[in-house]
Amino acid sequence: MDNRCLLKKIVTGSVVALSVFAAGHFTSPAEAAPAPSIIVNGSKIETDVPPVIQNGRTLVPIRFVSSALGASVEWTQANQTATVQLGQNNLAFPYGRQVYYLNGQAKGIDVNIQLINNRIMIPLRVAGESLGQNIWWDNATRTVTVTSPTPAPPEAAAQEAKTPAGSGVSGVVTVTHAPGLIFKEASTNSEVLAQADKDVRYDAVDKVGEFYQIVLPDGQKAWISEILVQFEAYGKPQPSSPSTPSTPTPPNPTQSTSAASSAYLEVTGSVVNIRSGSSTDYPVIDTVKQGDVLTRLSSASGWHQVQLANGKKGWITGAYVKGTTSRPQTPAAAPSSAPAQSTGQNQKDPITVKRVTPGLGQYEVTFKVGQGQVDVLKNNGNQLKVAIRGVSANPQITNPVAGKAPFQSFQQTTGSNNEVIIATTVESGGYFRLDRRGDEFSIMAVRKHKNGQLGLVGKTIVVSPGHGEYTSGTRVDPGAIGSVLGLSEVAFNTPVALKLKQKLEAAGAKVIMIREKAPVRISLAGRAMVANDNNADAYVEIHGDAAPGNPNAVGIGVYIYDGNLRLTSAAQKDMRQEFAKIMQTSMNAATGTRTYTRTGNFAVLRENEVPSVLIECGFLTTAFDEARLATDSYQNQLAQGMYDGLVKYFSY
Repeated sequence: MDNRCLLKKIVTGSVVALSVFAAGHFTSPAEAAPAPSIIVNGSKIETDVPPVIQNGRTLVPIRFVSSALGASVEWTQANQTATVQLGQNNLAFPYGRQVYYLNGQAKGIDVNIQLINNRIMIPLRVAGESLGQNIWWDNATRTVTVTSPTPAPPEAAAQEAKTPAGSGVSGVVTVTHAPGLIFKEASTNSEVLAQADKDVRYDAVDKVGEFYQIVLPDGQKAWISEILVQFEAYGKPQPSSPSTPSTPTPPNPTQSTSAASSAYLEVTGSVVNIRSGSSTDYPVIDTVKQGDVLTRLSSASGWHQVQLANGKKGWITGAYVKGTTSRPQTPAAAPSSAPAQSTGQNQKDPITVKRVTPGLGQYEVTFKVGQGQVDVLKNNGNQLKVAIRGVSANPQITNPVAGKAPFQSFQQTTGSNNEVIIATTVESGGYFRLDRRGDEFSIMAVRKHKNGQLGLVGKTIVVSPGHGEYTSGTRVDPGAIGSVLGLSEVAFNTPVALKLKQKLEAAGAKVIMIREKAPVRISLAGRAMVANDNNADAYVEIHGDAAPGNPNAVGIGVYIYDGNLRLTSAAQKDMRQEFAKIMQTSMNAATGTRTYTRTGNFAVLRENEVPSVLIECGFLTTAFDEARLATDSYQNQLAQGMYDGLVKYFSY
């Protein structure tokens, strides 16, 4: 699951694991359970105020965290907040509120911090695990055991030292996987600010975890995952040297002011869109190139209304213009026998076909478009229509995909704004994939099932048991933890994944495992990239669920992503929905368990370009579900259901 749900499941799973504190083994309702004991790194810790249990949480005096874990603690009277600092981790617990803050990020919690006998009491597990400690509960002895993590081996420490969290970097990142999502914060759960095309470069100024902080063309700072980019450090001489990779330089305030007050603007970007309104939400009506001079009519919110040399009016972002005293060039007079064209149009290179590439169940045509801007006008069902601005039509191109199934038709025309319009269709049930690399633009027509063959033989299936990755140093994320047996997601989803792998390979499929028994170092987006880079036919992510507020929750959830951020056509949505429906039916038939389908914005699904599902196999917080998830027989039923679903999906 994505980072937000991952943390939620770790924390809530831990909460439920502690719910047995409150339940215990009471002999009668009137009998009070003794206070739990706490052992830290082998030593029993005594506190002047005994630990208490509330809502399944063990609350301890805040000073205990200081003395036992070596953390610094502080109580701020002004905002009634307890703060705990250990290493680079900072925890804040506002008094009387069901929320805490980990390194500034708010997290929900089901118990307030308490004031007991003049001592501030905070939840031990939340504090301990957030500070990197390992926590266990022994129900028989009512003992909480806290151990500090073993220091990472020199090799791992050296690797981490290369890019410590929050380390400043100085260089440039180049997008290698497109489109790359750009986030407001260093998390895939943060707001998405933009998408970056392949080969676009940005200045990088900081790095936190797997995220680089980059500077956008408008000067705004944002974040992009290292999975999607390649980093090059600036050497000496400094970035302005010709030996340093060239990157866009954000305009400074003086430049912006002069542009807003200047009568004329000079274009600084290679090819820049002119839009009908003052934001990227408005359609593109024309393009201008570097060096063009425009007449400024007005300015608003970082955008300028301009008049082009050809007389057309529109809006351009202030990120790619600067004030100038030069005046727009008058369009050159055209021969009376031909329509008048602007100087920019005369300089446009014709679009050319670079190659046509066959594949199993697919064909790809690649055009050379230079610095041209590609806009998708329509991509619904089996129909595609794109506009390419900044190039001219090429009469030598007739139908480069004639006879290249699953392409069906192809047409090149010139639009009302002299842009090149390409319209094409694919066989019914197929879909289009689009890609932009440097000066190339590719259209790939894909059959419903990529290799055009039925059955599992020759199919590439990526199987990903969730969690089980290193979170820092040698610490491994186990996923949610069961409420009775203490079964972790990793403990049951690993054998399920291995059983599924065995069944698929026996049927002739190629299986790529994200993880088997050993932990891995891979991000959530990185898991999806494995499927994309290997042109997989399907992706299955295996998880366990948690519902601490409902101890009777039962069911298998099949999740898909159906947002517009990554899917390039309606056909892909249909394929995912079809895949989920078949998987839901098969899981129900194999296990006899209620199965449902839902949508989820999980990175492993959102970043995937192939039919993909995330399956929550049951609730670890439900005693019945946890008990059967631990058995070999039920694990085999789960694997059988997934296998049956894949067989049915590729059977027609």
